[in-house]
Amino acid sequence: MGKNYRKSKIIILNVALIVIFILSGISQVFAQCEISSPAPDFILQDLNGETFQLNQIKNKYQYVLISFLQANNSNSINKLSELVNFFENCKPAENYLLLAILADTENSEFQKDKFINLQKRTEVPITLLSAEDSQVLEDYQIEGYPTIILLRNDLCVRKIYSKFTDHVEKSFYQYLTFIMACQKSSNNNNSSCDSGVCPPPAGY
Repeated sequence: MGKNYRKSKIIILNVALIVIFILSGISQVFAQCEISSPAPDFILQDLNGETFQLNQIKNKYQYVLISFLQANNSNSINKLSELVNFFENCKPAENYLLLAILADTENSEFQKDKFINLQKRTEVPITLLSAEDSQVLEDYQIEGYPTIILLRNDLCVRKIYSKFTDHVEKSFYQYLTFIMACQKSSNNNNSSCDSGVCPPPAGY
């Protein structure tokens, strides 16, 4: 009786430890997507077939913007163009990198050339990545497009902008204008900033 009791107790303890370990792992994944938490690392192929790993650019840029887009949606190229235009007009003092992570690149409607041409025509530093594996979308809990995540130089999450409504989009560009010390405000996403100088946006 005592031997069976001890054996059952050991089994229960082992099961409890396994459950705690699993729950701990799940909570860590979700914590990574929260403000001030480290962004989940990923390794993806760019549209030229080169490998890119997020953690390899740690502390190389003052800001990293990860833009999640749906590659087979015509609105995606428009939103990316607007983001590129903003930085062309903004001319930030800090160094930065745009990462465009494109979902559904295996879809036949994906117009790869349009994204590559956008990349070639601008001096804005932009890397186009293919997210054929849905794991990165799950790690970042992407529920709608576009979703833009702003990272600090240490690759911790600073801001998350999900599903651009007009209000969210305006707030996003006003925030960028403020933190990146734009020389002048973006023409197509201008808020109520005078001569490119914005007051601190809400939630700064």
